[in-house]
Amino acid sequence: MARTLITGAAGFIGSHLVRRCLDDGDEVHAVLRPETDAWRLRDLAGRITVHRLDLRDRAAVAGCVAEARPERLFHLAWDVGTRGQPVSGAASQNSLQDVFNLLALLEVAAESATPPGVIVRTGSIAEYGTNPTPYHESQRERPQSPYAAALVAGTRQSEMLASRLPFPLITARLALIHGRDQSQAFLIPMLLRHCLDGRPITIHRPNDRRDLVHVSDAIEALCRLSAQTPTQGMTVNISSGEAPSVAEVASLALAVTGADPALIRHSDSTDATVVCSSAALAKALIGWAPRISLREGMADTASTMQTHRLEAAS
Repeated sequence: MARTLITGAAGFIGSHLVRRCLDDGDEVHAVLRPETDAWRLRDLAGRITVHRLDLRDRAAVAGCVAEARPERLFHLAWDVGTRGQPVSGAASQNSLQDVFNLLALLEVAAESATPPGVIVRTGSIAEYGTNPTPYHESQRERPQSPYAAALVAGTRQSEMLASRLPFPLITARLALIHGRDQSQAFLIPMLLRHCLDGRPITIHRPNDRRDLVHVSDAIEALCRLSAQTPTQGMTVNISSGEAPSVAEVASLALAVTGADPALIRHSDSTDATVVCSSAALAKALIGWAPRISLREGMADTASTMQTHRLEAAS
């Protein structure tokens, strides 16, 4: 049991982490943007302490940390909406705001009368960019978007500051995470929604390969990292080490929903990119490896989506 503070708590991964921490008996403090729709946390009213604030407001962040007095702090707040933005000065500026928010949070936590026992922040294996796969933590990053470049900046700033902080600071570089309650803007829920609704969808890059990890496995890794005392500023890949093609993922969507195979159409594109990282360090450091298969995770998500649809119709 611990006092736990989670930024980005209303997001897909954050909301799952909130539930896991409650299951562990933690006193959970959830940081949300003022305008955020907290629908994923709606059924937890009264069980968590919600702090609605802008991470750019240093005084508000300091007040939150002082009130929560977290023994562990998970920093998940990062604007994933910038992922698909084209390379431009404006996109870079928007992405860098998250770096400034990270630095302000670290400063506030370090200056707190009761600093956290540990901070775990999330990054992404997108930081590795065009490196050969599987990615390893020792590789120099080659980000290919403002979003990934900002994440790299956050990681490097964390490594630089780590020895000066009164708590361990760990970066968990996440693979592509999937599971129930994920936005349908992402690949797996998009495919499942089309299959469940009987609507055709065209896969434009069927040969792309992606390292996919179920959200429950990712949360387990984050919790294990928070219980360790690793080298200051350590970065750890949280990934499967495997990369099924988008075409294979689409086939699984058909299989777990029983949909008509004619719903999935593939373009003739032969282009392919591979995003995949090694999980060897995570296994050695915290004894972690994914347990939930891609098919099992997709079946659970499809079942949940179907249940939600039936409830909405009743």
